[in-house]
Amino acid sequence: MSVVSLLSSLLLLAAAPPQAVGPVETDAKTIAIAGTEHNETLPCNGRAVSIEGVDHVITLTGVCKSVEITGSGNTVTVAIAPGGLLSVAGTDQKVRWRSTGEVRRSVTGVDNKVVREK
Repeated sequence: MSVVSLLSSLLLLAAAPPQAVGPVETDAKTIAIAGTEHNETLPCNGRAVSIEGVDHVITLTGVCKSVEITGSGNTVTVAIAPGGLLSVAGTDQKVRWRSTGEVRRSVTGVDNKVVREK
C-alpha cells in the first residue's frame, strides 16, 4: 500500500462519524438506552426513560413519565409529566427539560447542567 493510499484511508476513518454502541430498547412502558454515543430522537408517549452511558445525544418528544440519566457527557432534551421524576447523576450531563407542573428532581455528581425551559 502506498503512503498516499494509507493516508487517504486514515483520513476517511478520522472523518467517519462515531458509531453508537449498546442497546436502545423500547416497549409500551419504558425506553432504555445504554452504551455510548447514541444520537436518537424518540417519542416518549408517557413512558419511563432510563439513559445510561457516555456521550449520548437524546431528544425525547411528547411527555415522559420519568427520566433517569447516569453516566457522563450526555445531552438530553425532554418534557416530563407533572409529578414525574427527573434524576440526573454522573458528570458533565446537559439536560434541558420542561413540564406544565412541578416534578421531583434529584441532581448529583459534578458539572451537571440541568435547565428548565419554558
